[in-house]
Amino acid sequence: MGWIPPGGLADLSAGLANIANLLLLLLLLVLRAYESEVARKLAEDRALKAEAVGAQERQGREDQQHLLSMIAHEFRTPISVVDASLQSLRLLDQDAPPERTSRHDRISRAVARLNDLLDLVLTRNRSDVSVWTRSISSVNLETVTRDAMDIIGAGAVQRIVVAVRGDTPDLMADERMLRCALLNLIDNALKYSPRGSRVDISIKPLVSEGREGVLWSILDQGWGIPATDRERIFEKYYRVGERSDVAGLGLGLFLVRQIV
Repeated sequence: MGWIPPGGLADLSAGLANIANLLLLLLLLVLRAYESEVARKLAEDRALKAEAVGAQERQGREDQQHLLSMIAHEFRTPISVVDASLQSLRLLDQDAPPERTSRHDRISRAVARLNDLLDLVLTRNRSDVSVWTRSISSVNLETVTRDAMDIIGAGAVQRIVVAVRGDTPDLMADERMLRCALLNLIDNALKYSPRGSRVDISIKPLVSEGREGVLWSILDQGWGIPATDRERIFEKYYRVGERSDVAGLGLGLFLVRQIV
């Protein structure tokens, strides 16, 4: 700007300043490239670790599925023996009193339930409802509810109170799937609430967003589900408040949502 008198040094100053700027820019680019390389390596390490963890989890689930399949095959024989013995008892005791006939019917339903569960275990993926063969028919929800209670046993019947509104319609659905969903829900209600406490099942018509349907609710006296977990409980293998005295794989509610 005319502050420096003209001369050789003044003539060189602009070039030297440009060289200094270029060197500074080059240094910044080198530093940025180094930081990017470090970040890339860290990302690669995280990806490799995540892949290793994912592979380990997949292997664990495959091992679990293999074990379940082995157990299912092993259960086939004793269940067949029970079923055959029941048929023999019925043939030998054709004049059985109503109480004994009721017990025979309960055993028969329990055997049918076990066979259904084994079929689920032996499918390609026991928690994938899409591989099930559907059989749609008119289902009376009170009947299938009480049938499920009988399968679970006398303890369930004593603790559960069923309220059905008189104008509740039958439902076009797969009875086996509904029974499977209900058995999971009732089982959870009984397991995760105080011993001997009451479980209420309510069945009634419902109109939601202009669509007619049926509201089927199961209410227990347990400690409830934290708000943060109310969606996660439907994830596969997720369990809230893991407890050693309550058995489970974290598949029940996942299966229930798929069925519904």
